[in-house]
Amino acid sequence: MLRCCRAPHGALYSVIVSACWYNRENVEIDRWLVDLVRAHVFISGRVQGVSFRTYTRDRAREAQVKGWVRNLSDGRVEAVFEGSRPAVQKLISWCYSGPSQAQVERVEVHWEEPTGKEGVFSIVW
Repeated sequence: MLRCCRAPHGALYSVIVSACWYNRENVEIDRWLVDLVRAHVFISGRVQGVSFRTYTRDRAREAQVKGWVRNLSDGRVEAVFEGSRPAVQKLISWCYSGPSQAQVERVEVHWEEPTGKEGVFSIVW
């Protein structure tokens, strides 16, 4: 069973203790109405050196999605998004265009089981 709790800065985090979820206003939400998902995403094209990671981090934090983003040695950007289905899908959709300087050629998405272990969205090296 999963419970969503309010962190001091207002973000949501998950704790396995009960079947209820609470939003930022501490209003109980039925656990089955919130579809927690995890997507492992690889973005190809001109996606490094164009602030792709920074924009991804900022958008993910605004959407209260957890996870990380990093550059790969082969020129791609890799990201893990974990959060509500609508928020994660919105981030994936954004990845198809990215920041204005990017030229995205391909977005590869692998859906995985959410772990609940991701922290505040960050850029990793």
